[in-house]
Amino acid sequence: MNDRTTLLFALPGFRVLDVTLEPDGGRVVLVETITNEGGCPSCGVMSSRVKDRPIRRLKDLPHGNVPLRLWVAKRRFMCNENRCARGSFTEVSDQIPARSRLTTRLRSKVSAAVTTTNRAISEVAGDYGVAWRTVHRILVATAAQVLGQAAPTTMIGIDETRARSVRWLFEDTVWRRSDPWMTSIVDLDPTHPGGIIGLTPGRSGACVEAWMSLQTKEFRDGVAVVAIDPSAPYASGIRRAYRQPGSSWTISTW
Repeated sequence: MNDRTTLLFALPGFRVLDVTLEPDGGRVVLVETITNEGGCPSCGVMSSRVKDRPIRRLKDLPHGNVPLRLWVAKRRFMCNENRCARGSFTEVSDQIPARSRLTTRLRSKVSAAVTTTNRAISEVAGDYGVAWRTVHRILVATAAQVLGQAAPTTMIGIDETRARSVRWLFEDTVWRRSDPWMTSIVDLDPTHPGGIIGLTPGRSGACVEAWMSLQTKEFRDGVAVVAIDPSAPYASGIRRAYRQPGSSWTISTW
């Protein structure tokens, strides 16, 4: 049963240990990796001594029309190196990276759904059973990966984009504010094709400053004009990013 179920579930690098039926008709699928050892991230020594197998709950691709809950028995290995300060470590895999709450294959599907189609983020979130903010973070991460570091330009424009209104979400025992803003950076040099060259979550001066710090020195030195709307946080973030002496740049507003 396990071999055939593993083949049907098809999560690369994992085997199915058990499948149980929930009262609401959903299925709980318990899996573990097919490997029996792992390398300590601190010292690199391989170990097969298992300290425990804590269960982690993750999101995975939907299967059919019934709810599916993925439970992963993640081994915690004892480090075999006596001089290693870590002592123990949790296994990681390509499909379930460290601290991830989604499988890699689900993340890839969500990324494709919001970047290659015209579907709304809320629609994609509903179809894949994840939160809106989760899809938003995947969109931002995908944009950063695709766009990479910006090519040098003399003029950039910075503006905010809001996908929907602010919401308060009850998580665990507290209310959290969901403020779905992101900041777009565009190339305004009239001699360039133009378009978005950067995307960062939030709409604060800190997010602009952080994005600028990730760019090359050639890019920062080449920017002479930054166009923004009347936004004090953006202006403050740009000033902090260009605090070094000798920078020639101006801030214009529209």
